[in-house]
Amino acid sequence: MAFLYLDCEHCNGYGYFMCTSCEECTSCNGRGYHICTQCTAGRVDCPECGASGSIVVQRPFLRLFMRPVRESCRRCSVGKVPCTVCQNPLQQIRCERCKGERYEATCERCSGSRKISCPSCQGRGKFKSDWLKSLPSLSRDRLVFEHEKFRSQRTNLELKLLRLHHGYDRDETAISGCQTEIKEVDKILRLIESRLSRLS
Repeated sequence: MAFLYLDCEHCNGYGYFMCTSCEECTSCNGRGYHICTQCTAGRVDCPECGASGSIVVQRPFLRLFMRPVRESCRRCSVGKVPCTVCQNPLQQIRCERCKGERYEATCERCSGSRKISCPSCQGRGKFKSDWLKSLPSLSRDRLVFEHEKFRSQRTNLELKLLRLHHGYDRDETAISGCQTEIKEVDKILRLIESRLSRLS
């Protein structure tokens, strides 16, 4: 099975290395956030009802009088409203110094991003495969041969996928891998067809 791109061996396909020179943010002690001190679990007392969950309103009585009636607070109904400071049930406020990245932005190697671009693949994480590199130099006859070969591979993969779907024990990982291979073959077929159309 030919693939268009291969993972970079130096960074394992990630395109970067984790920086080991960074220092933790001194403002949040490397957490990336501060704990909100204005609330409990992201909620504060409702200012409308004073945290009681209900309010007293005047309602008509016998069309002649008004009497006080206790009703559920229209703003909260439970005595609590979301905190406007953190707006977070975990009471977390993003650290402005490190922007939530947990490390100082003064690192000379990564500027606080914690990632250093892989010099081997220029941060792409992948290299063109030998097959993809050779594609422009292939003759028309060879392209036709390659097209038939990959058409056959696709048929085999479809049969394999059909068996996986109807197997006694469905292996979702194998199904996903097979679907990925089919997509890769489709890309290869489109490239070959595009190349053949130019040579026509």
